[in-house]
Amino acid sequence: MLKINQFQRLLFLLLFIISISLFVAFFKTKLSRDEVEHKGVLIQSVIPGSPADNAGIKSGDVLYSLNNTPLDNNIQAAIGLQENAGSKVTLIVIRQGKKINFAISLRKENKDLNGYLGTVLTP
Repeated sequence: MLKINQFQRLLFLLLFIISISLFVAFFKTKLSRDEVEHKGVLIQSVIPGSPADNAGIKSGDVLYSLNNTPLDNNIQAAIGLQENAGSKVTLIVIRQGKKINFAISLRKENKDLNGYLGTVLTP
């Protein structure tokens, strides 16, 4: 049978572990919420000589945001790129888990059907 002193220690230890677990869960959720809500769009390929290629974007990168607007799918990305045709845009790309910022001037027209950025995005 546990003595009162041992019981108090056990109870304190249990409450301490629960508190630490809640603290870690709260901050882990808070820090990763942005990553979970906005996954971005996978860049399947980059057209040689395109604005994306000239800027250093690579196939396998994830197009995360366009002008500080998070991108959730390729349709949203295509519309955003078309709306900014001929303009300089700010892109955030995720490469190997790290966010990289790019300032890129998009093409004015989409004559060759390779897009204003010059990438093929995964649907």
